Parts: sequence; structure tokens; C-alpha cells
Amino acid sequence: MSLSKYFTLLLPFMLSACLQDWDRTDLEQRVDAVKKIKTIRLDPIPDFPQFESYSYTAASARDPFESLNQNKKSDPVPIVDDVMLNNINCLRPDRHRNKESLENFPLDSLKMVGTLEENQTTWGLILDPDGLIYRIQVNNYLGENFGKIVAINANRIDVREMHNNGSGCYIEREASIASVASALQKKR
Repeated sequence: MSLSKYFTLLLPFMLSACLQDWDRTDLEQRVDAVKKIKTIRLDPIPDFPQFESYSYTAASARDPFESLNQNKKSDPVPIVDDVMLNNINCLRPDRHRNKESLENFPLDSLKMVGTLEENQTTWGLILDPDGLIYRIQVNNYLGENFGKIVAINANRIDVREMHNNGSGCYIEREASIASVASALQKKR
């Protein structure tokens, strides 16, 4: 049999199902209940007052931000941008390298919890404020001030940080993270 013959045989059954009287009382009750719900009438949006425009007529008067003492004029602060800094021969951090995970924390919030040695390489173990332990080595970075690890000892990690001097250049400062075990021994 072809598909059209099956369709011809099924058509009367489908039509009889559509023409059959269904009990629609629950549907009618629901429609009546929805129609009985009182609607809340909203007030119209109020009219906002029109504001009068103001003409500024004191443009020729003294600048309120200008110093009262006319003899004392300060030089304008020079604007330093990246192009000017490239021409200045001074120390600056590499801002194009990818930041390491421990650079998201202040240096004083990090704790040294130990060291590991493998094939004559010393690794430091650092605990961050979130409770995660990181394995670091010399030349890794940590802290918020571009701190580069310069040495790892059994009782401390030496770091060289870079601090902005206010003129676009940076100065280096030495810092260290003491081992938790050595800090506990000093307290005793």
C-alpha cells in the first residue's frame, strides 16, 4: 500500500476525534475565574516640569580656580605618556609580559611554608591568602609591586620590587618573605 492509501484510511479516524464532544468545563471555569479578577487601573504618568535654560554670562570674569596671587604662577604639570617614557632612559617594569598568579596578592599577605630541592634546583613553597600553595623558583614574580624572586634560602625568599618614583620611572627595593617556621622560632 502506498502512503496516500494509509492517509485515506486514517483520515476518518482523525476527523472523528476532532468532532467528538469533549468535556470543557474545567477550561471554561478557568476562563471565568480569570475574567473575574479585578484589574488595577494605573494612574497616568505625571507630566514633568519643563526646566528653564540658563545662559552663563560670567565667561569673561576671573577664573575661580586661578590663584588669587597673580605673582605666583605655578608651572603646569608635565604630562608623561608612553612615547615620552620610551625616550627617557630609566628603570621601568615590563608591562607586556603575562602576570603570574602570585602577583595578585600583596607581598605581606604571602607566607613561605617550605622549600624543595630537585636536581640541584631549589623551589620555594608559598601560601597565598586563599590557602593555596604555589611552587616558585628564582626569576618568578610575586607581589603587587613587580617583585622578582632573586634568591631562595631555607629560611627566606629574597625579592626585588619596583616602586614608582612619581615621575614615570621606577626604583628597586629589596624585600624578603621569611619562612613560617623561622618566624615561629623567633617568637619563642
